[in-house]
Amino acid sequence: MNNICRAIALIYFGIVFLLPAGNTHAARITSPSQNYLGLVGYWTMDGADTVWTSATAATTLDKSGNGNTGTLTNMSRSSSPVSGKIGQGLEFDGGEDYVSVGTTNTYNFSSDFSISAWVKIPSDFSSIDTILNRANGNYLLGSPDLGYTLVSRNISGNMWIAFDIGGSLAESTATWNSSSPPDDQWHHLIAVRNGNTSTIYWDTVSKASNTTDVGDFSVLGQSLYIGATFTTTLETFQGSMDDVRIYNRALSATEIKQLYNLGR
Repeated sequence: MNNICRAIALIYFGIVFLLPAGNTHAARITSPSQNYLGLVGYWTMDGADTVWTSATAATTLDKSGNGNTGTLTNMSRSSSPVSGKIGQGLEFDGGEDYVSVGTTNTYNFSSDFSISAWVKIPSDFSSIDTILNRANGNYLLGSPDLGYTLVSRNISGNMWIAFDIGGSLAESTATWNSSSPPDDQWHHLIAVRNGNTSTIYWDTVSKASNTTDVGDFSVLGQSLYIGATFTTTLETFQGSMDDVRIYNRALSATEIKQLYNLGR
């Protein structure tokens, strides 16, 4: 083009990129709906991001950029990977299989944060199934337990979801009774801590909230678990999970809908 550059405007979701003409390299454009602002943990569980070194040993990469790789425990290459909501997911059989992210303090929150996950809960689920836990106690987090946990519960055959935070002053539990058994289908679950309020969202709809000043709920040196509590043998998850995310801020209703739409 005789060294003459043309400005090519690429308009994508309201964002304009200017590229010189003649650039033969493909540009990777990431949709804002992926929402990387404040994303501190992101486990896609996709096949390309889950590396098996043997039939029973694997890791799943943290795509947030923080490098907090998860280690799969008591899981099998032949049965754990399943068709997920977005690419591949992982199946947890409720028999002490889980993903350990280690003791990084990246997830040692003392204020706003959010948890996002696609979950598929079977109708024969257990009494208490841990979806995600970073606490020095199990559900419920009574004094002196510190940290946070997100669980599903089987109460008289109905599915309950609970988001529990244990702090230096009190405990806060947002609890939603779905009034029906789980349907063994994929659903989008988000738990948000915003100020002193904890809220549970199910397929973008706010289902339950609790406003309690718990004080400081940070706990140093505690491992983060997907599918288990800190004991790793109690309240383990039964079902499938996909696209697990943690944000160090409170997601808005609009952002929650954007994440939900990624799986549509």
